[in-house]
Amino acid sequence: FCFLSLWLLSGDVRDPESAIVSACYNGCLAYFLRIRRHHKMSPHPDVFNSLLDNLTSLRDEVSEKANEDLAFRTKNPDKKEATQELQETTKLLMEACEKLYREKMKIEEQQYEEHGSDLLFLSRFMKTSLRDGLDETRYREKIVELPSCGDAAKVVSRGAWLCCSSKFPPNQWWWSETVHALRPVYTVIRDGRPCSAFASEIVPGDIVFLSAGQKAATDGRILVHSPEAVVEVTHITNRPADIRVCATEQTAAAALESRNLVLLRSHVLSGALFYMAVRSCSSGLAQGDVGHEASSFEVCTEVPPGVSLNLCRATFKRLCTKAVIACKSFGVMSRMASSNVVVILLSSELFRRSGQLDAVTQLVKVCKLQRRRLVFVSCGLSSDESQQVVDRCGGASVVRLAEEPAVPATSGDRSSFVDSIIDPTISQQVSDADQLRVKEVAEGLSPDTPCVLHILQAQLLFLLRSLRANSDNVVLFGVCGFHFPRCFVALRGECRPSGQHGIAGAVDGHAGSPRTAVVPEGSATKHSRVAPCPEADNDAKVRTATNTTACSTEMGTPMRTVAQSPSQPSVDWASIAKPHVLLSLGSIGLVSDEADVVVGKPDLSCLASGFSVLQQWPAKARSKPP
Repeated sequence: FCFLSLWLLSGDVRDPESAIVSACYNGCLAYFLRIRRHHKMSPHPDVFNSLLDNLTSLRDEVSEKANEDLAFRTKNPDKKEATQELQETTKLLMEACEKLYREKMKIEEQQYEEHGSDLLFLSRFMKTSLRDGLDETRYREKIVELPSCGDAAKVVSRGAWLCCSSKFPPNQWWWSETVHALRPVYTVIRDGRPCSAFASEIVPGDIVFLSAGQKAATDGRILVHSPEAVVEVTHITNRPADIRVCATEQTAAAALESRNLVLLRSHVLSGALFYMAVRSCSSGLAQGDVGHEASSFEVCTEVPPGVSLNLCRATFKRLCTKAVIACKSFGVMSRMASSNVVVILLSSELFRRSGQLDAVTQLVKVCKLQRRRLVFVSCGLSSDESQQVVDRCGGASVVRLAEEPAVPATSGDRSSFVDSIIDPTISQQVSDADQLRVKEVAEGLSPDTPCVLHILQAQLLFLLRSLRANSDNVVLFGVCGFHFPRCFVALRGECRPSGQHGIAGAVDGHAGSPRTAVVPEGSATKHSRVAPCPEADNDAKVRTATNTTACSTEMGTPMRTVAQSPSQPSVDWASIAKPHVLLSLGSIGLVSDEADVVVGKPDLSCLASGFSVLQQWPAKARSKPP
């Protein structure tokens, strides 16, 4: 109200470019957008606190080393017992030590490497604490010096609201709000306290937390990580399925190959980690790599058959304003309106959010009214939570084939988890009996009776395949958080935007190319043959082989590249099980990058509102997409 009052009292409101008008609106919008940050998924508290304890231990170790160094340079003999000659000698030695220390610091600064420098020097160089992060004063100094990342959407002034423009989406308030809602929010440690920040607000020296499904806001040095933490850097190396196990020590001479660095826009596929930002989002270690947030959200405005351009634009705007839903094309809206099977991953984190019980009821009501068959797939739901979903559905069928573990068991062998993510034999992990049961579930779905499924990832893939096999089905698959990673990775072959290739694709875009992953030597793999590494390769370059297994060495530590065995058949899940619409339900990061439709907050009521908005879509345009 203060901003709006100042606007009205500013005098000449006819001038839309007035500085006071722009400042009032921008400040008012920024305030409300920051209030809405609590809608984002927060990191799992147990993992976060556990890694925070490890970070405290690391800080104590580095501080102890710093104190020992300082004590050695400032230690003096007892003046009462020491002779004058001894005191003078000690003084000369101390001066020599101090000079040598300054020379050492100068050399370390000249030889500074993001992945190779000592953590003690790195924290001093960045003027930060490994546990408490930057203090407020240092942060303000650094944020002023940084160039803009180009990710913050420009907020227009009042006069622009009334302007007509051929550009779509237009630079108006509703699109600015939607873009801000789609920007990823990161947890950063500053002044010893966790706080939320956009990528453009992260500066070198910040301590950033990443969890599965998030993409790195900047280049950073990994400080601590969970045992199963792995990241994908395919977009940097242009190698198919370049998945790396995280490390805290330098593993390669080249920064882009070392596994103790998380690279700008790399995706965390599993686990969680804390890293120290060594660069801003405007510049990456990879040449020409510049970070972009949701402002780079591009919309294909090609009008699908059977609808008008005005209807497409009006529906797109209503989805943004009424349901916080952004579609990446007008054609996606047509497929979403045509969808008659809705499969939603329902996690405990989403279910326990305030108001989600009522949201389940609302979504079920809308789906029954529009004759959509609704399937909830349990992601760690307890028996009580599953029963609450059934009650809210007014009666639902519950099918228990198996229960996927909430946290994958690594048993200390991280390579086995990497293999499980890119396992080409996932299609062989559904028994004949389970296939029959899954087919029965797919064929028995009814708009009047929602279904709650407790199944494994491989069984979920088979369910999507069975639903796609029916030519009358248009399948919408909604993903919240980053659950069932193997299922998601298997579907990524065709889910990426045009011109990009995922784990299921090759460098040249050909399907069926060998999948590779860097894993530590000495770890047994379940579906791959491993040959001993004949020679060292200090650059730790991953080499791809078609019928053999390539291997390399990282700084003296043997490494190997696992290639898909030609004797094992591979199923192209991207072509036979890929849903017609992939929807990100408040999961901003890897899932939203791959999705066709992005919901700005994790709320099932937004999806229900989106279906209600799409009810006006013409029936003649609701045909099955090719």
